[in-house]
Parts: sequence; structure tokens; C-alpha cells
Amino acid sequence: MAWVLRCRRHWASIRSVQLTWHTRDGNSVRYTDTVLSNGPSFGDWLPSRLGEADMAAMRTGFLSLRAVEDVAPQLLALLQRGGQLLIVAGGAPDQADPDALIRLSELLTPFGDQATLRVVVHPDEFQNAKTYYTHFPDGHAEAWIGSANLTRGGLHTNHEAAVFLDSREPAEAGIIEDVLKGIETFRDRPGTTGVSEETRLILTARQVKLRQGRRQGATMRSTQRWADLLQPTMDTVDAVASSPDVMLGVPTGFADLDLITNGLPAGSLTVIGSRPGAGRSTLLLGFVRNAAIKHSLRSALFCLDQPGVDVTQRILCAESVIRLSDMRGGLMSDDAWTRLARRMPEISEAPLLVNTTPAANVDALCGEIARLDQEEPLSLVAIDPLNMVQARTEPGANREREVSTVARRLKTLALELEVPIVVTAEIGRTVEARVDQRPLLADLRESDSLAQVADLVILLNRPDLNERDNPRAGEADLILAKHRNGPTATITVAHQLHYARFTDLAR
Repeated sequence: MAWVLRCRRHWASIRSVQLTWHTRDGNSVRYTDTVLSNGPSFGDWLPSRLGEADMAAMRTGFLSLRAVEDVAPQLLALLQRGGQLLIVAGGAPDQADPDALIRLSELLTPFGDQATLRVVVHPDEFQNAKTYYTHFPDGHAEAWIGSANLTRGGLHTNHEAAVFLDSREPAEAGIIEDVLKGIETFRDRPGTTGVSEETRLILTARQVKLRQGRRQGATMRSTQRWADLLQPTMDTVDAVASSPDVMLGVPTGFADLDLITNGLPAGSLTVIGSRPGAGRSTLLLGFVRNAAIKHSLRSALFCLDQPGVDVTQRILCAESVIRLSDMRGGLMSDDAWTRLARRMPEISEAPLLVNTTPAANVDALCGEIARLDQEEPLSLVAIDPLNMVQARTEPGANREREVSTVARRLKTLALELEVPIVVTAEIGRTVEARVDQRPLLADLRESDSLAQVADLVILLNRPDLNERDNPRAGEADLILAKHRNGPTATITVAHQLHYARFTDLAR
């Protein structure tokens, strides 16, 4: 077959260069390659076709959450005008994004039989075709067959190549029907299923197993010569000396604490411990708010014992200085509404990710943290509370063994990702038997494992917790009971739990 290349402009609304080759019988097939031209990219073609189609069918190997959000408006518009939609996605461990599948399922479920989402979960089936079919009200159909997955890279950033088909070209009508037939055939295969919570758990477990295998099979890091470590170390020392106000770690928002620790160090595990009701979750949220909202650092918050709405209300109240009881009880004043409105632009732009999976397994938790960091590097991970994280241990193992497993896994992950991880933990009742009720490192439940693994341990003490008339009412002590890289200390701050926050004492 002899090929003759020629350039022609296509898609009236898109400036692009396309290559068209002809067969001996004169039929033509349009080809595009973004490395040869400035378009159309898959991100140009797909939304434009969805905007006019009355039916679309897609078959993608990889599917990402960001891509789902990008094309969601066009998918919803297609369905809202009565169109039909079919999507088949790969479900291999390297392909599947459980969050993307769940999000897409949530978008499509209200449309019932109009929309079908299927994922290939059979372990021996690897669905990696990238074919996209669109049908239009005038009866013609168009297709994109190429290298682009339904991911942010496939839509926008990768160099992709594809062939366009149009049923109005006589030689292409039959090929386009085969494109649709291929998508529908995979939809009905025994190893293909709908998206459910069970599917999400299966895919998440596969991802975790894959990462574990990679870690176990990985070699150790290269051993470095002492001389090679001196220069980067001296660069760090010089940077701190030259700019005393610049922190090496993630700032907590408490001036005296940050002065001692220089922020939460990359690769560190920090434990915040207290008796129930003292405010350790609120203190943790303060760290997260300062990182994500004040400093725009990408942060992931895992709240394992409360719903997302409760967490969001606490953050809004703390940032807007609104009584939590007023917001929850519908008693906000006009001034409170005004303060909230003023803070909303900055709050809404914060790069904060929130997960409220109850009683998470440590494998799934670490897998999700690693996935988020791979998507875009994290600056802070916060987990509340540690005792809700479960681990698979040997039959008959006690809770201390389980906590030890969880703590070591989190510390290893912090080192691997070079991100600080902060967790909350409960202090035992022994502290209440003391006259001053001041917590000690040994009061941490399952303290041996936590104290050994943690880089920093902050014990929260409120003198007015059990004595409302205490002369120090309104104050709280952040007892830095362990500090791997510096001195221990006690930092006194103010608690404003009615606003769901702690603050520095007025100077």
C-alpha cells in the first residue's frame, strides 16, 4: 500500500495541522500527532465532540480523577439533554484509580440506564485500548483511535497520536461500527463489572499489594560517601543562618513551638497525645489549617472518626472566629456571616484533601497517601486518631503490637515520601491519679512503640479540663516530651475551643 502524506485543516473551531494518507483506492484516513503540530489534542477533540453528540462510548486503559473533573461538565450536559453514555475502564493495579471510578459513578448514577460505567476487574484481563466513539443527531458518527487515556496527561500534557474516523467517509463507516462494537463487547465480558464499594475495595487492595511488592523487591538506597553529604548539609546550615525566619519544616502556626522545632521536619512522625476532651483533634486541625490555608501547602487530612461536614465546620469556625455551637445550631449573627464570607475566598483555594474513611486499614491508608503524593507531592499528612487505624497482625497479638505495626509503617512512609506525618493518640487514665495531672511520655497508650518510633511527641495539657475554676483557665500546655532533633520544652498557648482552635498567647 502506497502512502501519500498531505496537510489539511480540519475541525473549524480548532487550528491544527493534520496528516491525511491515501490508499490506492483513494480512500483517506486523518492522522494527528501533537509532536508534529499544535493540535488538536485529545483535550480539544473530546469536549468538542461531547458538546454536540447524542451518544458517546469510551474505552480507556487508565482513568484519573482530575480527568473526570475536567470532562464532567460535557458528560453531564450530554446526559441532561437525553443522550446515552458508555465508559469501559481498565482495572489493573497500575491502571485503576478507585477515587476516579467512584466519583464518575456518583456523577452518572442519577441518570439510570442512560449512563453505564464498567471496569475490568478480572486478573487475567488487561484492557488497554483507547477508543472513543461519538454519535450525532444527524445520524453520522466520529471516532478517535489513538494513544491517549482518559487522564490529565492524555487530555492535555502528553504528546499523543491518533487517527480520526468519520462515518460520512464511505470507507470509514464500517470501521466506526467496529469501534463501537469493540467497546460494547468489553462491556459485556464476564470479567467486567459495575462500580460499587466492593469494587473500590478490590482495586485499592490490589494497589496496596502492588506497592508492597515493589517495596519488598526494591534494593537499598545507594551508600553515599561522607564527603558527598557535607556540601548539601553545609548548604542547609548556611540557608538557615542567612535567613533565620525561613523554616526547614512545615510551620505549625505556634510561634514558640516553631522556634524550637523549626517546623515539622520532612520524613518525621509527630504524635499529639491527650486525655479525651482536651482538644488534640482541634490542635491537629490547627496544624493543618496553618499549612494548607495560610501557607498554601498541599495537605492531606484523614479523619477516621467523624464525618467530613463536622471537620469542615470546625475549620470554618476556626478561620472565621465563629462559635461552633452557633454554626451547628443555625444561630450565626450577621457579623458572623460577614466574617465567614470574607474568609471564604482564601479558605476555598486551600490545597487541602480530606478523607473520612472510618477505621481504615493501615495498608489501604498508606496506599492512599502514596497515591495522593504521586499525583502531586504532599507537604503534610495528618491522621486523627491513631487508634482507629487497623493493622493485620498475627493471631492473638495484642493492641500494642498492632499499634507498633501502624506506627512503624507510617514512619517508613514518611521517610519514603519525605513528608511529615502527624497523628493523634490517647493518653491513659494514670495521669488523673497525679496531683498536677500533668501527662508524661509513659502515659501514652501503647507508649513503648509510639515513643520509640516518633520524632516528636506533643502532650496536650489543659489545667481547666477537670477544674473549671483553675487560675489558668483558658490556657493549654503543649508539652514537647520528645524532640529527636532538639530540646524538649513546654509551650503555653490559649485554647478557644468554642471557636474550635488554639492560638498563641497575646504578648
